[in-house]
Amino acid sequence: MGERADALGESVDRLVTADLAFRGVVHLLYPPARTRQGRPLALAAADLLHRRVRRGDVVLLATGWPDRPWVSEAIFETDGPPGAAGLGRGLNLALGAVPVLLVEEGMARAAERVLRGAGLVALAPDEARKAAKSDHPIHAGAVISWPSDLAEAREATTRVMEDLHPAAVIAIEKGGMNARGRIHTRKGYDVTAPIAKIDPLMEAAREAGAATIGVGDGGNEIGMGNIREAIRTTIPFGETCACPCQGGIAPITEVDVLVVAAVSNWGAYGVEACLAHRAEAPDAMHDGTLEGLALQAAADAGLMDGITGHVEPSADGLRSNAHEAIVSMLRSLVLHARREVW
Repeated sequence: MGERADALGESVDRLVTADLAFRGVVHLLYPPARTRQGRPLALAAADLLHRRVRRGDVVLLATGWPDRPWVSEAIFETDGPPGAAGLGRGLNLALGAVPVLLVEEGMARAAERVLRGAGLVALAPDEARKAAKSDHPIHAGAVISWPSDLAEAREATTRVMEDLHPAAVIAIEKGGMNARGRIHTRKGYDVTAPIAKIDPLMEAAREAGAATIGVGDGGNEIGMGNIREAIRTTIPFGETCACPCQGGIAPITEVDVLVVAAVSNWGAYGVEACLAHRAEAPDAMHDGTLEGLALQAAADAGLMDGITGHVEPSADGLRSNAHEAIVSMLRSLVLHARREVW
């Protein structure tokens, strides 16, 4: 399976890094991330999960980005939650894992709707863990509100590590702190206050030996600490941001594997596809129809496209049909990789 998996990984990385929205960033981020990893990024993340996660294990998926918080802290974007829900579904079907989404308190209900849109039952964490052991199929996940206050986030980290013992922590489109403890938009604006602080959790997970993965598309997300120097020298506002801290947008928190994509949701789906192949569970990769339902659920829950500013089934300026096509092609890659005509 090694040769096929490598070929699949190369194709997946090419697909999820296609800059369909012409944002002009992914081609700067992918090469240093690939150089550091030494192999296809989505495949490296999937292999790590396949090695570390066992049936019944909890996997934490941190996501959620408060968008335009200077207008309202109740606005959240559509890139991230569908990716977390899709990958959570894949982890559940491929490995029997219990996906638990960590989001800001203000978007917890929306995250539950997106989880359902991806085909999972949204339960309390303890109930989702029971579902994984049920004799009758219950594909479930959970949502936990995570603090935006740093001290409270540290306390929450201690609790969740003791209570859930996560086998892996994955951050998808989640703002990461720079060297001065500030979180920025890609354009260098300070948005530290409303964002749930995941950096302490990621650090604790690494210390505990849990797998850590970051997925991002702009250079300001958790995990981009892996390529911090490249961001500082090549990405606008990488070294000097547009806020008084003047520390740049480059995060400092590192992860075991950084997955770079043109859209963060796609990066999560790329990992999902490679995991479905590794686990020999092709149905663990969702299809275009389910992707459309997840994006519609996100819009119905009030999540906004961070590029267009509209509440609609789209993400990063691309409408649902583009995302459905990417997912359909990823699923096609998984199915074709199983064929014997190689």
